Amino acid sequence: MGFKVLVMGTGAQGRVLAYLFDKDNDVDEIHWAGRRPHVVEEYCKKLEKAKPFKANATNVDEMVEAAKGVDVLINAVVPELNLYVLDAALKAGVHYIDMAFGPPYENLDKELEKSEDFKKKDLVAVTSAGLTPGTTNILAAYAADNMDSVELIKIVDAEWVDADIPISTWSPETFLADCLMPAFLYDGELKQVPPFSEFEVIDFPEIGPQNVCHHAHEEVVTLWRFIGKPVKRVEFKIAGVDLIYQLYKLGLLNKEKIKVGDVEVSPLDVYLSVVPRPPTPEQLKKWVEKGLLRDAKEVCLVKTTGYKGDQFLDYTFYIFSPPFKELLEKCPPANHSSYLVSTSAYILAKMIYNGDLKTKGVVVPEALTREEREVYIKMNGKLDPPVRIEMTLKSDISK
Repeated sequence: MGFKVLVMGTGAQGRVLAYLFDKDNDVDEIHWAGRRPHVVEEYCKKLEKAKPFKANATNVDEMVEAAKGVDVLINAVVPELNLYVLDAALKAGVHYIDMAFGPPYENLDKELEKSEDFKKKDLVAVTSAGLTPGTTNILAAYAADNMDSVELIKIVDAEWVDADIPISTWSPETFLADCLMPAFLYDGELKQVPPFSEFEVIDFPEIGPQNVCHHAHEEVVTLWRFIGKPVKRVEFKIAGVDLIYQLYKLGLLNKEKIKVGDVEVSPLDVYLSVVPRPPTPEQLKKWVEKGLLRDAKEVCLVKTTGYKGDQFLDYTFYIFSPPFKELLEKCPPANHSSYLVSTSAYILAKMIYNGDLKTKGVVVPEALTREEREVYIKMNGKLDPPVRIEMTLKSDISK
């Protein structure tokens, strides 16, 4: 008997997930739900196994109705609505996966409070299971398994685009909000530091030197809590914010209105009105055909250092998006970023179906077992196109 899934949400991640499940021979049926019925119905026409459902992510009963008969609910809506969707999965008696729990980051403990309820129903709910957080957490935990104590977990995300036009791969509102809020840093205690803190240049394979700075992200909130080893420092940094930083310093991202001639306008509203939205698959294809978009890559660094006895260990992982043109050919709804985020949830759903994910309750990815993490890492390489993960290990070196 095949697998049935509910994809909640029709945004960038929802479209990629529905496409991946539609091409999967183990999947019998996709329930695809969103608050705008005409949008869901139009998207479902492009797939073979998808059935449209109207469900608002704040309406638990509507989501429970959409979840009837499915095995797992994939939450692809904004994190602010996670608790509603999580309640729907519990009430429907199905497994649950989301790709981020914040902001607001306080949602994590509220999700974890429901862990015993999921265990009683023999269900698992994995939260923050995208690329970063998600794959990054699993790799950091994989390295920490070999240590008695952890000195540093450093995660850095970078994108590179070769194009003649500006391109967004994420909701501008969401990305900008993350950039402007205080960033997290853990160095014995969880603290907040100002946005755009501690710039440094990191030389990434394939895309070269990138200017990076601290950025608010879930990994810093969870890794020191759930990795199961003493941890001294956790940090997350991001590349590609140089322009936003300059606009921020100039006051051009302020919400307060200013007078320009006879008009009062918010600089932030002006920016959001002109910044490009994430492109549709049709737009991407057209740009590639016209030579306006030649290549795009995402590379994520996960560095974990620590001690095993007296031996100092340094694990460095790099996660690479697939070749851009191959990705557009094999998974048209995806871009280099959305593919890496969505495939994480897809892999975990497949692990539930295959019986490889045995953990129950509400968990973050680093709290999965060593065996589950090993299966997850291997499955990245079996995707079509595969997600490449490379590791180097140095030992007996000074701090």
